[in-house]
Amino acid sequence: MFKFAYPIVLLLLIVAVGLLVWYVYNEFRRNRQMKAFGNMKLLSGMMPTRSLFRQRIKFGLSWLALVSLILVTARIQLAGNSNAAGTRMNAEMVAVVDVSNSMLCTDETPSRLEKAKMILNAFLDNSENTKMGLVVFAGTSVTRMPITSDLGSAKMFVNSLSTEDVSVQGTAIGAALRQAQRSFSKDEGIARCILLLTDAENHEDDAIATAGAVNRDGHVYVNVVGLGSREGSTISIGDTLLRSAEGDTVVSKFDEELAKNVAKAGKGFYVTGKSPAAVVDKVLSQLKTEAAKASKVSSSAVTYTDKFGIFACVAFFCLLIDAVLMERKNRLWERVKGLKDRIFKKKSAE
Repeated sequence: MFKFAYPIVLLLLIVAVGLLVWYVYNEFRRNRQMKAFGNMKLLSGMMPTRSLFRQRIKFGLSWLALVSLILVTARIQLAGNSNAAGTRMNAEMVAVVDVSNSMLCTDETPSRLEKAKMILNAFLDNSENTKMGLVVFAGTSVTRMPITSDLGSAKMFVNSLSTEDVSVQGTAIGAALRQAQRSFSKDEGIARCILLLTDAENHEDDAIATAGAVNRDGHVYVNVVGLGSREGSTISIGDTLLRSAEGDTVVSKFDEELAKNVAKAGKGFYVTGKSPAAVVDKVLSQLKTEAAKASKVSSSAVTYTDKFGIFACVAFFCLLIDAVLMERKNRLWERVKGLKDRIFKKKSAE
């Protein structure tokens, strides 16, 4: 049993079939014209290096490479053992990281943003096959990394997080949660959660209502990691303290009440970011529980494995042979062949 990850790409096979029909028709028409022009044996003698066989082989190789590349693009997948799904945790998490200027506060060591990176790196070190995506937000939201199981790439994206990732300042938590919801795959039988890492200084939208809507519509748990202190801290951008329009020093305070309410509405958990290990344990415990429930509901689910690499190899070798193979007969080979025939004739005559 097999399927295609992008079946719409298979429409290109219509083009491939059209090219094949066009080539066969042209060959038929050309042969008919050649026969009308004169004797085929005489015409062949006038074109000693011409090889119809080689031309047809080259077209066949090109056509086969085209079909193989279409199958590669459509990502053909073969069904695996359905019981194999129970041997690993089938889960996805989207980390939603606040990158507003207030995340530069140092009431978390070394800063709120750096503590968020430490937590995500700890998760990636112990993710147990969980796929992860990354959304960053301030006044607007940006998907920095789609859902992936590539831990190397994920760590690279996490470590490069900066307050410059989003140009519009602010803290629009609701918009970020909606962006994260759109990041999940459409596959069934998967445990899903959002991990929101923020100081919860929300000034833009109704984060609590959005968290409830995300959990209700997509069965996605919204977990919140609170970063910062109630006393707050000043914000330093480089060596300059951030000041208000009136000239007062800006102090950013962690809004714990909002963080707890967002987690409650999203049916997730709230935890401070003091201990990265504790955060990772809670996330993995939640995902394990939900993955077990999902596997029971979809016990007949079949896992699929990408097999398009086979067709990629076919396309490569077809194009390689096509590049090496000449359309015309090899004169050197023809001379060797003629010499061999003369030697055999001489021996038979003796």
